[in-house]
Amino acid sequence: MDNREKEEKLIAYQKMLKSRQIDETTYNSMVERNIGMDFASSYKPRKRIMPLLVVVLLCLIVFGISWLLRNGNKTPNIEKEYEYINSYDAIDPPIQNDYTGSTTITLGGTVIKVDYEAYYEVSGRVVATASYYASTVENMAAQKDVAVVWGKLATDEYLNKFTFKAPGNRFVYWKTTDSDWYRAHTNDKEISQMHSNNHLVSNNKQINDEISNIKDGDYVRIKGYLVNLYWQENGSNHTWRSSLTRDDSGDGACEVIYVTDVKWLQEA
Repeated sequence: MDNREKEEKLIAYQKMLKSRQIDETTYNSMVERNIGMDFASSYKPRKRIMPLLVVVLLCLIVFGISWLLRNGNKTPNIEKEYEYINSYDAIDPPIQNDYTGSTTITLGGTVIKVDYEAYYEVSGRVVATASYYASTVENMAAQKDVAVVWGKLATDEYLNKFTFKAPGNRFVYWKTTDSDWYRAHTNDKEISQMHSNNHLVSNNKQINDEISNIKDGDYVRIKGYLVNLYWQENGSNHTWRSSLTRDDSGDGACEVIYVTDVKWLQEA
């Protein structure tokens, strides 16, 4: 019996002893009879390679994810275009006019029909953003959500009484930080009519770069169309509809905007 066979037998006996299939007396007898106590006493287990490979692979995966988070959706450096306004505190509600038409865009091999439902302009103060990696058709079409407030809600007096959060699930949540002030000055319906969460769709590199550069605290004007998107995936039909009103809330209340222009606002 060569050393490799002895090693295999010894490991098997040790497992039997550990699992209490045999007692220590039986173990010693089997080792002495079949392997030899000299070999057993001098035996040192070989280092296992597999756990080390697993550690290396996990490190590579973590490194890859970290690199993607830092660089995979890196904001491009662009020259922002500004539009001058009289006052940040005098931003009007969105403009919406009847408009019909359609176009198609192709993203990741998926053809998406884009139906225009209305011409749309939304201006205001950005209170929350969420970016998405192109893992789904929706994420390829709208790689960023931008929540905007206008009117009184865009003023420091009002906005300082609220917090807005976009956790990356296509929703924006808000809450008041001063319940007494909130009850005295406003209500849920009024607040819902002074802010919107916008899913920004584009198939244009320049527009996509501009959208990527929108940050919390910016004052922006976004122009385009409220749209419904239609596509087929895995043999099923899919639809993504825009809200057409500012006084709704919950699922389906967000605006899906096919963006044609982005400007940053600045007081004159």
